[in-house]
Order: sequence, then C-alpha cells, then structure tokens
Amino acid sequence: MAATRFALALGLGASLMTGVFADTTCTAEECDADQTALLQAQIKEVKEHEHAEAAVEQSSDQEEDEDKEVQEHTVAAASEQGTCTKTTGGTCSTKDCDASRGPTVCAGWGMFNRNCECQDGYCAVNGVCILDYLVGFGAEQDHTYCVDNGEKYTTVAEAFRSCSSQDSCGGVYHPGNDPEHWFLCAGLETLASNEGSTVTPKSGQ
Repeated sequence: MAATRFALALGLGASLMTGVFADTTCTAEECDADQTALLQAQIKEVKEHEHAEAAVEQSSDQEEDEDKEVQEHTVAAASEQGTCTKTTGGTCSTKDCDASRGPTVCAGWGMFNRNCECQDGYCAVNGVCILDYLVGFGAEQDHTYCVDNGEKYTTVAEAFRSCSSQDSCGGVYHPGNDPEHWFLCAGLETLASNEGSTVTPKSGQ
C-alpha cells in the first residue's frame, strides 16, 4: 500500500507541474481554482486505491482465519451416517485451498464466491477430504488385532466398502504379518499385537 501511495504521489506532482506550465493564459484566481480542483481529484483517487487494497487485505485475513479453524469445522453427518459431502468449509476466492484440507478443487463462480471442495473419490469429514471408503470409520488403532476375523480381501478399498455394508462388521483388520490382505472384524473384540497389525473400527464402535 505504501508503494501505491508513493506512485500516486508522483503522479500528483507531475499533474500539478503540468497544470502550472501547460496554460499561462489564466488569471491568478483561475489558476488557483484549477490547481485546487486537480489536487482534490488526485487526493480522491489515492483514497479510492487505499480503500480497494484494504478490502482485499480484509478478505484475505478472513480466509486465513477460516483455514485455522479447519479442525473445528465438523461434518457430523458424514462420519455418523456414512454419507459423502464435498464441501470442506474453506474458501478460495483470493488464494488457493489450504493444504491441510487434503485433495481439493476450487469450485464456484465469480471472484468472491469460490469454495474448496473435495476431489472425486474423497469426502469431507471435519473439514478435511479423506478417501470416500473411510467415511463412517474412526481413527486407525495401531498394534491391535481382531479376535474374530471374517472375510478376507486383497484391496483396502474393497474391504472397507464391504464392512460399511454389513451391520455385523465392527471394523477392518490389517495384519502386520500379512500386509497384502485385509480382514473384516466380526464384532470388535481386539487384543494387543506385537506384529504391527492395525484395526480401523466403525465410528461409534
């Protein structure tokens, strides 16, 4: 903003000098009136530039505050009901979506109506884009295994989607000694594991 003031001040000075030397036929009163009008116009222009820059800075500050609250923005329906929502709560009108929101795209229209939404294959939970098949599951539990194992799968996405569709499934078990497979937990009775196994329970389990 200081640079803008300096540039406009230079323009103001140049305009005044031009007014002094461009017309030597005016009377003293007429010349004074012309210079006063020119000065007022230049001052008005400086103020308009300052107001425009202040508005942009305020908008940017508001978006930074929203990004700091990303973990406080809750999409409870997504985690509790297993539904998928794309809206993260972040905006991208004057800057890119914050990296903390995960894989996003800037969607919307106009200059000041653009929002951060999850990319295809991802859903927003607590303002963060996660893989869609993880919606409805809680945090992964390290060094744990399921006592009762059910069906076996060769891809993580298939295992989670299958567990989501079965009321009897309590979570997904990934054995540390068999990393190429994932098992469904029949219920959610777990014990400690010394082999690096993990269990991802359904939300509320």
